[in-house]
Amino acid sequence: RANSWDLRLKGSLTTNPITALRVRYSPGHTCLRRRERALCTRLRHMVPMTSPCAKKHGIPTQPLVDAGGIFTKDAGSRLEGKHIFEEGGKEACLMLEEKGLVLKRRRYKHRYPYDWRTKQPVIQRATRQWFANTDKIYQEAMRW
Repeated sequence: RANSWDLRLKGSLTTNPITALRVRYSPGHTCLRRRERALCTRLRHMVPMTSPCAKKHGIPTQPLVDAGGIFTKDAGSRLEGKHIFEEGGKEACLMLEEKGLVLKRRRYKHRYPYDWRTKQPVIQRATRQWFANTDKIYQEAMRW
């Protein structure tokens, strides 16, 4: 039973099943009973792109998905060129199953945000961005 688990991840090593990168969980990642949802989230969302910790430890932060939702060459030959919502997602699941890393499989309707114009799902990616503070020019801009 899932609620009888007493699992501690703090300081443990794991291998990303897609990129084969060995990573150590950060000290804040601990999981005790009745926190299975947190465990699933932490194991599934290994996203070094947004992590200062990854940068500090020299973990590569290359994007595995491009702006069009297509897996890049960094995702590996089995995923490269495949769309994440189509054959790419299915292939990634198959790769995890082949390695014996799937504990349970069931249909789940994931709620993605949708673009109001295209009516297509929007993926969230880590990208370089910049922001401008417009507080000092706001009043003058509003007079135009």
